[in-house]
Amino acid sequence: MFTTAIYSRINVLSGFVGTSAPSGARGRSVTRRLRTAVGAAVGAWCLVGATGCPDVPGKLDRFTEETQEDRNIKLDMPAGAGLVDVTGLHLFAVDTVVSPGLPLQFLARTTVNADTSELTFTLIPLSLSAGSTTEPRVPLEGDALDPITVVIDPNGDFQADLGTLMVTGMANPLTGSDIVATLSVSGTTLAPESFCGTADGDVLQPIQSPLAGSTFATIRLNEDPNAPLPSGAELPVDFPVTCDDAAELLAR
Repeated sequence: MFTTAIYSRINVLSGFVGTSAPSGARGRSVTRRLRTAVGAAVGAWCLVGATGCPDVPGKLDRFTEETQEDRNIKLDMPAGAGLVDVTGLHLFAVDTVVSPGLPLQFLARTTVNADTSELTFTLIPLSLSAGSTTEPRVPLEGDALDPITVVIDPNGDFQADLGTLMVTGMANPLTGSDIVATLSVSGTTLAPESFCGTADGDVLQPIQSPLAGSTFATIRLNEDPNAPLPSGAELPVDFPVTCDDAAELLAR
């Protein structure tokens, strides 16, 4: 019975070795564990007096070498889509935990430098009446924020500390007061039509409140970042504020 159980274990392990294994550090860890387990089973088989002990570890080594190219597959898909050119004029919405459902909205003149992997955007606030997400959305060019530049990594992701920002009260649909906040962002480029992510930091004025858990997303309105700014009536009523929203909108 003991030898039968060991033989079954060898069969199961050998069959598992025959399946595709993950690549990279995780793949090497799995291979090491398999080699150890198989070696232990084979050792036990030989200890009970069996003849013709199979060279399973040797077969595993050959399998590893012969199938390396096939196993070079990432298990975890990157959050972004690589260095995507999101250059254009975007509608940029920030849904904060302070006023969920009443996002701050901007027009973002956005450019990507492929040579330096830099994404630069200038945010132009849109005016919003108290409690509104669509009215009147007049571009406030005189209150544009200084250009923001972030570096996109090979996966299409970026992180940046934006320091202290001030947004005019005309773009604040919650209180109508000027907003002063520290802000850092973590984002990704989903497609040429959108980039999105999360925001952290603290509101300093008109109240003091953390921003952790806030989100942002964009949708491209024009491929030309210097295109004339649209009026409120020309802006989409349905727009994303999270990466999930953006992905769903792009899939339509």
